[in-house]
Amino acid sequence: MVSQKKKIGWGILGPGRIGRDFAASLRYVPDGYVAAAGSRSLERSRAFCREFGGTAYGSYRELVEDPAVDIVYVAVPHPMHEAAVKLASDAGKAVLCEKPFAVNRAQAASMFEHAAANGTFLMEGLWSRFFPAWTYVRQLLRSGELGRVVNVTSLTGWGVDPKTLPPTDRLLDPALAGGALLDGGVYSLAAMTVAMGRLEEPTEFFSSVLPASTGVDAESTLFLRFADGMTANLMCGLYRREFRTVITCEEGSILIPRHRNPDMVLVGSRPQVHCDQSYWQDHRVMRFPFPGEGFQYEAAAVQEWVRAGLTVSPEVPPEETLLISGLCDRVRAAAGIVYPFEQNRDAGEAVSQI
Repeated sequence: MVSQKKKIGWGILGPGRIGRDFAASLRYVPDGYVAAAGSRSLERSRAFCREFGGTAYGSYRELVEDPAVDIVYVAVPHPMHEAAVKLASDAGKAVLCEKPFAVNRAQAASMFEHAAANGTFLMEGLWSRFFPAWTYVRQLLRSGELGRVVNVTSLTGWGVDPKTLPPTDRLLDPALAGGALLDGGVYSLAAMTVAMGRLEEPTEFFSSVLPASTGVDAESTLFLRFADGMTANLMCGLYRREFRTVITCEEGSILIPRHRNPDMVLVGSRPQVHCDQSYWQDHRVMRFPFPGEGFQYEAAAVQEWVRAGLTVSPEVPPEETLLISGLCDRVRAAAGIVYPFEQNRDAGEAVSQI
């Protein structure tokens, strides 16, 4: 039983850059360790395990069948998430699947239904949610000190140079579900749901997409309005460099300068504006330094829930993942963006066999 084990073994399914960052962060989780890594290339897995420990496998199936693996971290390209999650779930493993959880809402629903049928834990890897800075923001908003949230503006831009980004890069490749929306827009949408403190479909929804040469979105901009009047202005892009979230409330505002892995939060009361000057009545800077890459907070939370026998996360519930993926579907539908593997396939069919 996982709950009785002193240490929980993680299996890294896809030992690429994100998998390496996650594995490196486990050194800060006292009761977690890398038990195994799986790749289509045995040598790649071996190189990974020489650095982080664990058993190397040349296939994903061997990885999920390793009895030392308690939780599988899925870090393969987006279109492979569904097949990887179902493979691990069928092996009885808990799964943390890197964002974006799925390429569309129907696929996400199928993944959650599959895990529920197996009675296995499954969560989308929204690592930003678990940083101490975001924990502070949630507590501040729940306290009511700043009043009701009236607007969320969140920008996520990778800042890559279009002159040096080849069309074959995964960010531009339709076959890999490239584009800004799934890769970066999820962060801004998740920042919005945290600020709202609830899950709710918008009453008004507008989006605009700037296409890249390959047909994916180079930039997507969203405007949403909700039943209580709250609005959200969200942007994600490949070429603009932006990582800022501003939460405007009735009595003040919260600025998170780097919202995806934050180490600082700026809080201010409503500014006093006069003809000759403006000033804050209260302005404080909160710092939340962290070691390493920061995946340790997410990993520790997942381990706690798995030990408790939960099958879904109370912090990133399936309903939130489904809401966000559905909003992404709406953006793509309005822009006419369909990934090649989505054409002529049943909505629930796995898009890639691994």
